[in-house]
Amino acid sequence: MQVVAVMTPALNLPDWVDSFFAMALIIGFPVAVLLAWAFEMTPEGVKRTEHVKDADSITGQTGRRLDFAILGGLVVVGVLVVGNRFIPQRVVAPDVTVQAVAEETVEDTSIAVLPFADLSPSGDQEYFSDGIAEEILNVLVRVDNLKVASRTSAFGFKGQEALGIPTIAKRLNVRHVLEGSVRKSGEMLRITAQLIDASNDKHLWSQTYDRKLTTENIFAIQDEIANEIVKQLGIVMGGNGSGAPIVSVKADTKNLNAYELYLQAV
Repeated sequence: MQVVAVMTPALNLPDWVDSFFAMALIIGFPVAVLLAWAFEMTPEGVKRTEHVKDADSITGQTGRRLDFAILGGLVVVGVLVVGNRFIPQRVVAPDVTVQAVAEETVEDTSIAVLPFADLSPSGDQEYFSDGIAEEILNVLVRVDNLKVASRTSAFGFKGQEALGIPTIAKRLNVRHVLEGSVRKSGEMLRITAQLIDASNDKHLWSQTYDRKLTTENIFAIQDEIANEIVKQLGIVMGGNGSGAPIVSVKADTKNLNAYELYLQAV
């Protein structure tokens, strides 16, 4: 059956060949047993067992030869096993081309803006805090030589602060992370922003802005945060850190309700 199993695919023989030889062996086995019981080999040839005297039978010689053959086979197998275990084997390295995948380097002038936390008393200003963070992101995108993670990727980590800033920054492939919070109460607005260097999980800059809730103040805070970030990253890049305004946010409307509806729609 082992010979058939090897030769069938080698010779492209049909599947029924295996079944044929299996059935032939199953049927032939009892026939072979019957013939071996009924007949015996003698120096004069094959004779019926009852016609062969004990002195003329060569069963003992045949059995002894078979014993020696089995013993010799066991010795050969033992030598092979011992040799395979104790003789040093030559290891041939497989001919496989290994392609090294270089990790994407993290640029020093890269940043991700995470959604700001809503700290309002009623907790219903999430749209407003998200909108502030998105507006700051849109301002930073316009800064030359500054790599900003996309809104979809950055905001995808909303509610996953437990991962830690270094892990989030690694997944976004950025060096810095801006996070913050927004608290709106009555006519007062408080925005806190924190710039973190993810390589050592240390704060580079943090600031809290307490202003009256007007569109002018909202846009002014965005302007200040964006310019402070550029200033801090300029120091990292070797800039002079003069703090001169580099980006400016234009207030498109003075209507606070209209601006809030815009943020809510976004």
